[in-house]
Formats: sequence, structure tokens, C-alpha cells
Amino acid sequence: MILYDHVYIYSDQSDPVRYVNLDLLGCNGRPETQFYHLEIRSGKYSITHKKIPFDPTDLHQVYEIRQVPDRKNILKAFSKQFPKK
Repeated sequence: MILYDHVYIYSDQSDPVRYVNLDLLGCNGRPETQFYHLEIRSGKYSITHKKIPFDPTDLHQVYEIRQVPDRKNILKAFSKQFPKK
């Protein structure tokens, strides 16, 4: 199994190796985070794709409070998806 990122679409393909891409956090235009749960037991694995919504309402304020490095550029990049309220 190969996990990769920075391709802007979700992908899960196998033959003979399984290639999995999550999509990018927040870059899909929806306020959700995505992850995989990978479980390995007795030489076998199972993988489950999960999506969890988040509320972007206070995103700008929280970035300021936490003094996120490069927050101005990060927020500028996401301004269309998550405009300042």
C-alpha cells in the first residue's frame, strides 16, 4: 500500500499495489477533514476512509489568537472557501 498526497482529488486504486490519496484538507471547497483508519491484524489490513466536518466560522479569529505562522498567506489562500465572517 502506498499513501500519497498533494493531488487534488480523492483516489483509491489497486492493481497489484494499492495507491491511496486523501484529497487535500479544506482544498475541496467543503469544511471537512479527511483521513484513513488503517488496521493491520494477522498479516491482513483493512482501510476505512473517514470524513469529519468542521465549523470554519471562527477560523480567522483562531489563527490570530494562536499566532499561526504565515497565517495571512494561509487565510488568503483559503479566503474563497472560508471567507472572514
